[in-house]
Amino acid sequence: MSQRYKLYRRTSGIYVVRISVPQRFRRYAGQCEIHTSTGTHDLHEAKQKSALLLAVWYQTLQEYEQLDYRSLNDCAPLLAGEGMISLSNFAQSIELPVTQLIQAVMNRNLPMFWLATGQAGFYVETLSEVELDPLDGSYVLNYVEAQGMEGVVKGYLQLIAPLAHLRNIISDGHSEASVFKTAGSEAKGGWFFTSNCPVIKPDTLLINKVHAENLRLDWLAKTTPPAVSVHPAAPLATPSPVIVNEYVHRKYYTKSLSWLCSEYVKHRRKGKVSESAINDIRNYFTFMIEAMGDIQLEDFDRDFLRAYESKLRTIPANRNLAKAKYGVKTLDELIAKAAECGDKSMTEESVRKYINGLYGAMKWAVADGKLLKSPCENFFPRDDKDERDQDHTDVFEPNEVKAIFSLPWFLAGTGERNAQGRFHQYCPFHYWAPLLGLLTGARVNEIAQLLLDDILAEDDVYYLNLESDSESGKKLKNANARRKIPIHSTLIALGFIDYVKALKNAGYARLFPELKPHKTKGYGRPVSAWFNESLLARRLNVERNRTKSFHSFRHSVSTLLKEKGVSPELRAQLVGHVRGETETEVRYSKDLKPIHMIQTVEKIDFSLPEIAKFNIPDGLDAVRDALRRKRGKQIE
Repeated sequence: MSQRYKLYRRTSGIYVVRISVPQRFRRYAGQCEIHTSTGTHDLHEAKQKSALLLAVWYQTLQEYEQLDYRSLNDCAPLLAGEGMISLSNFAQSIELPVTQLIQAVMNRNLPMFWLATGQAGFYVETLSEVELDPLDGSYVLNYVEAQGMEGVVKGYLQLIAPLAHLRNIISDGHSEASVFKTAGSEAKGGWFFTSNCPVIKPDTLLINKVHAENLRLDWLAKTTPPAVSVHPAAPLATPSPVIVNEYVHRKYYTKSLSWLCSEYVKHRRKGKVSESAINDIRNYFTFMIEAMGDIQLEDFDRDFLRAYESKLRTIPANRNLAKAKYGVKTLDELIAKAAECGDKSMTEESVRKYINGLYGAMKWAVADGKLLKSPCENFFPRDDKDERDQDHTDVFEPNEVKAIFSLPWFLAGTGERNAQGRFHQYCPFHYWAPLLGLLTGARVNEIAQLLLDDILAEDDVYYLNLESDSESGKKLKNANARRKIPIHSTLIALGFIDYVKALKNAGYARLFPELKPHKTKGYGRPVSAWFNESLLARRLNVERNRTKSFHSFRHSVSTLLKEKGVSPELRAQLVGHVRGETETEVRYSKDLKPIHMIQTVEKIDFSLPEIAKFNIPDGLDAVRDALRRKRGKQIE
């Protein structure tokens, strides 16, 4: 880029002027950067046009300085005195978008308050003594209900984890909070709301007026007082640059990236879509906006994406951990610090993921008339595949299978109790989930979400009935995942059917009632997190390179059956893939009944150590202890 003239050249050869808008003036300009085509391939001619455009821009900046000074100076009386001011009132007084104000509050890590007006809750004197769930570190609300004092609260309370709530407000306009700490530097107590959680919005979220005034004064110091003008009523005429964007329909030039994301989410919600997919869409857009700003679509083109790609390659891997490590708030600060310390940058795979993650939204925007063509199309060159799909996940080697099933709870059939006689770590899914994965080849979520009514018998053969059911929250990957898997004789011998009956007699509905489902990834998330991180990585020191995980059980089962000569169609039915390749196999051949599949299942005969039969009374106690820990709604 020509720094003096702020020029860069598009792939078409046309020179473009790129003007960066200072942060405090973006509320007037409505964008972070201005990209204006010079319409020429000639560098000398482009420089002449750039000089004229930049002269107009510097005049515009002087106007912005005057507007900025007036709005910041005029709001001083509102911030006089003590007390609190809501974010919405403060933003309105200084004519600043509330999201930009929230970002400034986040950058300074200012304390945030909410005014309670008689809400019912539970008070604990020492917040640090509240029991935490060992699985996710969240507060156990039923502990609060048992140990806390019930009452009503009035007055200012301080948010816990304010950054998370502020991010929710930026993305969704509101956030729900279940726990607050009492205000004051010496206060140690907290208030918990186990029902009717307060909804936090910019008009109910408060900061101290002293902090607000400091923000105003800092911004005021960066502005210039309005100069005396002979003709104050005659503002400078600022011609708007004519921006020609071959990717975006002119009708939507003034719309923003966040608007495009919102529109795409609305479109996706009209069909059948998971919350996980919606969150992925938002995350891809949010990260791009964090890196490049919430620009107007008139500036969104292939060059913008190339600039985003370049910036992605400077961002360190595990950026959130790196931010905490270096104590920085913004992405630009993190990039500078990581470069200074020589940290590893984001991998090529991650860079491609963040760009390709926008592909679906761009394709829809073209079809919907918002874009003329997709800037993501053929963004990366096609590579010859030097890796097969099957190479992404490895099978478990015999020594690894033996190591997994030689862990204490498999050899004893139960876990260890603590000094109070309770199971504080051990849960029944620690025993049954890996065994079911190894002896059925089912997906982790298919196993974790099983209801007791899904364990059935037909022709004297017990089987798992894998079906989706919106009422109970059961989800399958696709239609091919619907199937019946005979239960292996090893599972029956270890007490699986007896445990199912015991759970039914105890009044439970799920095979693993101790599991708390992830809000988007379902019941499988806590199982895979425990197995992959706690069991494989920490207990067995298996390298976490994503090639070994709970999913490796499926590959191990399918590979073993292939080695034993089981037909592809039978293997596909067992693991829930498309049944065959021909129309006869796919359309006209129906799934075999469990009695005809049992012989295939019994061929799964991995060499296992001596596994003890499951201790059913201990298992029921472990379920009760886990439910005691997780009962009630928990917060982050």
